[in-house]
Amino acid sequence: MLFSGFDEAVVIDLETTGLDPERDRVVSIAMIRSRFADLKRNPDRVEAKTMDAVVHPQRRIPPEASRVNGITDEDVADKAPFAEIARRLRDFIGECPIIAHNVSFDRKFLNAEFRRAGVKTLARNRSFCTMRKFQELNPRRKKNLNDVAASMGIKGRTGPRHGAIEDARITWEIAARFYMMDHGMNATIIGWRPIPRADYPFQAQ
Repeated sequence: MLFSGFDEAVVIDLETTGLDPERDRVVSIAMIRSRFADLKRNPDRVEAKTMDAVVHPQRRIPPEASRVNGITDEDVADKAPFAEIARRLRDFIGECPIIAHNVSFDRKFLNAEFRRAGVKTLARNRSFCTMRKFQELNPRRKKNLNDVAASMGIKGRTGPRHGAIEDARITWEIAARFYMMDHGMNATIIGWRPIPRADYPFQAQ
């Protein structure tokens, strides 16, 4: 898999109630939309639009899921369901390719949620997987997000829980390195950060 053939993409991370997209639901989503092509000009400063939300899954959150992501039924009690913000989420992605660590998981869950909400799915959007790319280059090394980040000199999670916003940031940095590698650029720089743009402050509540 080559991280090429696109200038702009949306990095996505989800937290869910479980692993089955037909029975389980999204409880948190974070997205970073940026022009990866800008890395060719200045890899230390890439502007990005960000969007994130905690949503009510319309079902109980199992304790085992809460142990992973730290989100409980009490945390989502006053949140809107996914369907209420589905169109805004889908418009944010637009026709851009999506990138995720284990992108097939995120893609299946988003498509299931979009179908429930009557919103166009991601059927026509290309996708790129940082986990698969890392496996291709390092078949014998651990593939979970934190271990991949550590092996690439990227700051991983600050705590034991998975968080969509933090994991999207980590995935973005991994994807940026792969993009630079596949465009013949020096990908050894550490500490890249997308610069949030003030003209897109939306954060769903």
